[in-house]
Amino acid sequence: MTESRTERSELATEVVLAWTDPSVANPLLECLESLHPGANLVYLSRPRIDHRTDRAADGGDIELPTALTDAFPHSALVGPALSDTRQHGASLRPWLEVLARRADAVMFADGWATDPECVLEYASALLSTTPTFTTTGSVLTETAAADLLSQTHATRLQSNAITPLAEAETWTKTFAQHRPKDRQLAATARTSNTAYFASFAAHTGWLRYSNLPGTRDRRRQPFSDLINDLLNLSANSSVNVRTFRLDSPQGNPFHYGLTDPNDIEQLVKQVIEDGYFAIVNETVDQHDGGVSGVSLNSVVEFAPDATPRSVERTGACRTSIDMANKILKIVYGAATTVPAAPGQRVEFSCHPHRVGPMRSSTLTWEAGPDQSALPAHPPRWPNDFSRHIGDKTFGLIIAHLCGAAVPHTKVINRRVAPFEFGTPTGTNEWWIRTAPTEAQPGLFTTDRGWRDPFELLAKEDPGRLIASVLSQESVDAVWSGASAPNTGLTGSLLEGVPGFGDDFMLGRQSAQPIPADITKAVTDEIERLEDALGRVRVEWVWDGQRVWIVQLHHAGAPGQNSLSHGEATIWLPYDPADGLDDLRRLVARAGREGAGVLVTRPVGVTSHVGDILRKANVPGRFDE
Repeated sequence: MTESRTERSELATEVVLAWTDPSVANPLLECLESLHPGANLVYLSRPRIDHRTDRAADGGDIELPTALTDAFPHSALVGPALSDTRQHGASLRPWLEVLARRADAVMFADGWATDPECVLEYASALLSTTPTFTTTGSVLTETAAADLLSQTHATRLQSNAITPLAEAETWTKTFAQHRPKDRQLAATARTSNTAYFASFAAHTGWLRYSNLPGTRDRRRQPFSDLINDLLNLSANSSVNVRTFRLDSPQGNPFHYGLTDPNDIEQLVKQVIEDGYFAIVNETVDQHDGGVSGVSLNSVVEFAPDATPRSVERTGACRTSIDMANKILKIVYGAATTVPAAPGQRVEFSCHPHRVGPMRSSTLTWEAGPDQSALPAHPPRWPNDFSRHIGDKTFGLIIAHLCGAAVPHTKVINRRVAPFEFGTPTGTNEWWIRTAPTEAQPGLFTTDRGWRDPFELLAKEDPGRLIASVLSQESVDAVWSGASAPNTGLTGSLLEGVPGFGDDFMLGRQSAQPIPADITKAVTDEIERLEDALGRVRVEWVWDGQRVWIVQLHHAGAPGQNSLSHGEATIWLPYDPADGLDDLRRLVARAGREGAGVLVTRPVGVTSHVGDILRKANVPGRFDE
């Protein structure tokens, strides 16, 4: 007896894209394995009712095209529309589990877009990332499927099959419009070092992508086994849970450092039932002395003791990709580079040891297209990274990278292995200097000659204000001194004394008139640094031939407060603590009123605050 249109609609309506115990498909899977042992399964989706006539659709034989037999050797065609397997699965739900967890491909026959169950099968293939083809063997793309669904929308409405078909059709069209975040991660994992991860589909919990060993067979694994494998692969026996929606990839719930498998399973199940896709990845210790951040075209922001979301808060170090790579190479070693590409926004972390499946020091957490044009930003400090290695250390590294002569310096940091930089002076004599997290003029020891750094720290710094101890090669000082920016936009005040300048810096010796040739040499060096960095103040030494920079501090740089391009006469204040939803509403208002947005607290220009402003073409700047 032929099923009626109403009966078929009711059957489809009962099939909800929702979390289901995969064991419901076990009897069917066992049947298929006995019928086709060891075969690649190609799932056939074709209508059994012609909705134009309300009669059985043409059930003629369909053979696998050459393109599919070549791609999937030893293939068998399966599906509820085939007579030899129909008796083993009258309900569509077990078949959807087979499609999502066992099928190697899905082949769609003509007319599939008019049929409620076929539309559900297509949505299931999208959610489970099972490859889709036509009966000719050509790839059925998301865009082509969305076009077909739009063309046949009226036919499905006439069949009264609205729920859950409306949901399935929405999935299909949304996939065609947006590139899912986990698909981007899977593509990144093919060429870049990523943390171990597995991603799961909204509503159903089907495994979508993974870089776990043996990924192909893992679709059949129970969810709890996947979680346990992730925990076992993690060096810290913990995982993070990131979430996203197709039309909202950023700013969604994020859970860090979860260790209990039962709690993880319940959390993931809950976010999936709430309509989120979930990415579960191994936790990589954010407190290991490394940094995390975001690169966006030519700009990068990063900070220690944080996830890449550090850019959402105050304190991240912001600089160019080139400068960041040079800084990180000095501090962490030659193998450390920031993942970056033109037109891409990349979330990353750099570590003082090898991590991830590729065993390198850098992990890529997320990468996606972003054409935002950001203003060039020379580094500004203090920032969280300069505090991490010491304000004085950071300033000297910047001076060195800007081409200044910095005496060879060895850095003993509390949390990072010793590193060194600078130019040998040839004296083979050393000063010992302390590098507090932020400048503390005259508070801590600076001495000629070597001192026990451990005794020095124990005596002077019980509160751990000193980040590093520096051993810096001495310069044969003919003159020494310091500079400070003039109150105008250009020029610096220079002061100095003959010989070493330690007594002068401590206020025990008065400044002396500096010879004109030395004044010119020091002024030229400061101007060169300010061309690259904005206003600076330095401590300098003249050895009779060249100027050496022994301290460099940032003194502010006008015009570096822009989040997005544009000018406005009216500025609407926004506090980042109010959240991104408030910002979106404010941006909409700014667009209507021709206003700009004044961000009242510092956040990263690569943060989602900056993203929203740039994508809306609304001027944005920080409150001075």
